[in-house]
Amino acid sequence: MDLHAAHLQRREAELDELDAELKTLELKVEMTRPAQDVELYSQLQELRTKVADVRRKTDELRNSGDQHWDELNEKLEAAWEKLHGRLERVQQSVQ
Repeated sequence: MDLHAAHLQRREAELDELDAELKTLELKVEMTRPAQDVELYSQLQELRTKVADVRRKTDELRNSGDQHWDELNEKLEAAWEKLHGRLERVQQSVQ
């Protein structure tokens, strides 16, 4: 496996873990917060959208070939950082 494929595989595994974390957060919110906490539910939905965006960028990178790797990987990493930062803020809101 080359380095690019390994990088993409690692990122996909991290996204799978993040999906599981989101499910856990959603369950925690359902159990501990009233359904009227619209802002928190909105933040969780926004995270789902960002996860989908990062997955799309991962697929785009996989299908692009090596000639566009650096440019697309930079976009993927920026999207990942935004997603991860947002997740941390939501996690703090839930606790």
